[in-house]
Amino acid sequence: MSRFFGCTPLGPVAWAGVAASVAVAVAAPPLIPQVERLVLLVLARTTRAGRDRAAEGAHHE
Repeated sequence: MSRFFGCTPLGPVAWAGVAASVAVAVAAPPLIPQVERLVLLVLARTTRAGRDRAAEGAHHE
């Protein structure tokens, strides 16, 4: 069929990429809220730690 349209058939590496893309598309939606919470938690901690270090530096000067 692909030769009829003038296309090159996909090789095994391309099919592996297709399979990986499908797997990510199926698995990602339920995981996104958990990943989002984790990212927000890490950002909140690092931002708070950065503010604390800046405040300590201001007190030492």
